[in-house]
Amino acid sequence: MANLQSHAEFVQELLADQDRRLNSVDYAGRSLPRFQYIVALCRRMNPNGDAKVLDIGRSYMSFMLAEYYSDVATLGFPLGEHGYAHEHAGAQGERQPGRHIVFDLNDAQTRGIASSEQFNLIVFAEVLEHLFTAPELVLHALRELLVEDGLIVCLTPNATALPKRIRLLRGTNPFERIRINCNNPGHYREYTKTELEQMGLTAGLEMVHHEFGNYRPARSFVLPRSKSQMFDVFCRMIPAFCLGQTAVYRKLPARS
Repeated sequence: MANLQSHAEFVQELLADQDRRLNSVDYAGRSLPRFQYIVALCRRMNPNGDAKVLDIGRSYMSFMLAEYYSDVATLGFPLGEHGYAHEHAGAQGERQPGRHIVFDLNDAQTRGIASSEQFNLIVFAEVLEHLFTAPELVLHALRELLVEDGLIVCLTPNATALPKRIRLLRGTNPFERIRINCNNPGHYREYTKTELEQMGLTAGLEMVHHEFGNYRPARSFVLPRSKSQMFDVFCRMIPAFCLGQTAVYRKLPARS
């Protein structure tokens, strides 16, 4: 029997199935240790509660940042456009992020961010790997929003984490396939520490701090419980085996 399903129906069926699986994950709950780590790092890097902060991609973490910093803005897609429930997950808190700058960072290929504001701290957490635009362009666009002594805190997966090395040795692709939903495509590209440093320099940013880390339990999404403790031991011995990494950038002096 001929397949009477149209291409549009085929796409919608796959899209609905993938969205069901992704939406079944407790994003805020699973990401809470990572959010706590980022907020603590931000407070260490800039303890001034009056600092102007920009969080890239409004999420539950934006509300956590607003509990400490009095002036938190966000940047990303129009709020609610893609149905991400975690955009409003912390709305019950007394202090909330304020204004939202609408800008798709992939547009940094052709234009900068149309904002006259400048920030002391830009939180760029687990966004870089979701972009298909060259990171140098995105980092430069964010650089223009920094005050002279401002910082960008960039958290992103470690492309050479131990589980990925093992999968590659077994002949298995360690990276996720591009998802059906173009508004939530997964990871286009992951990076190494050296790449983060080089891309920052190209964008006029100096890496002033870097650390590897496992920001949520390894067993929750990549390793069974029986192997997660061994993995933690390996990571303590060789931090470059960790699942994640964080780079902190500041502006390089302007070229004369």
